[in-house]
Amino acid sequence: MRTQGTASPALLLALLIAAVVCGCSNPEKEKLAHVQSGDRYVAQTRDDFAVIEYQRAIKLDPKYGEALWKLGQVYERTGDLRNAFPAFIRAADASPENRAAQVKASDRPIRWSSRAATGVSAHGVGSLS
Repeated sequence: MRTQGTASPALLLALLIAAVVCGCSNPEKEKLAHVQSGDRYVAQTRDDFAVIEYQRAIKLDPKYGEALWKLGQVYERTGDLRNAFPAFIRAADASPENRAAQVKASDRPIRWSSRAATGVSAHGVGSLS
């Protein structure tokens, strides 16, 4: 006779298996959810949170061109050119059909090196350091 409050080993095993099966997520859906969340943060001009969401999507898929492109855009808008340029390069590599990424990746070294020499950020003020 069982005492109330104890579970059978079979029930515990079934619950454990159910938790594992339900806990496994679809990486495609998850990365899309992170990009959508990042987009919402961008709309709210909460760029620091957008960066985190785009990075999470990229962690799931390092060659996710859309997330790389959007990450580069946020970095550029905030004046973080040191991180923007590599994101644009990776976006261009991951998405050869993205003409804008191709252009950003190819023309930035020239414009950014001149900004670095003059100490002007992407917004025309301040230092790049």
